[in-house]
Amino acid sequence: MILWSKFLLASISLFWGRKLYWALAGLSSCWVGIQFIFKIFPHPSNQTVIIGAVAFGLIGVMVALFIKHLLVMIAGFIVGGYAFTQICTILHVSMTSLSYWGVFIIGGFILAAFFMIFFELVLIFATALCGAYIFYQMLPFERNINIAILIIPFFLGINYQFTHMRNDQVQRFKNIDLDRFLQKSMKNRS
Repeated sequence: MILWSKFLLASISLFWGRKLYWALAGLSSCWVGIQFIFKIFPHPSNQTVIIGAVAFGLIGVMVALFIKHLLVMIAGFIVGGYAFTQICTILHVSMTSLSYWGVFIIGGFILAAFFMIFFELVLIFATALCGAYIFYQMLPFERNINIAILIIPFFLGINYQFTHMRNDQVQRFKNIDLDRFLQKSMKNRS
């Protein structure tokens, strides 16, 4: 049962994550709720598990729908700050405590802005990576083989979601052009 639920969650994330991110947030929150209930209560009843999963799922859906841009901006800030400080560490740049936080804040603002500007693309990469990682966890092979196999569903998910995003954009532009044409033709008749 758990294997099938992981497979379903990974597939939704890989192929429909951009469109169904709110459902993905709800399913992920349900999963976290179940894990949380089992950590708090040693032997919870089925009703407790269901109530906890539904409560966490609803909270996840509400957060995903109402404050998605804020969450993306916060995630971008944290990832950007961490990434920039790690790059400085890899390049052996010596930093004081003050310069460390300066680099963290500058990197955070840069990546937060990037995440907000390219929200759809970030959503595609994040959901494809999430789905691929769930598949990675399900594989019984050695770690190195799993990592090589992780790349395949990641790129398949990105390709599928990009293709559908482009089709949606083309259709949207066709509708805009049709609306403009109809408005101009109505003005010309008057």
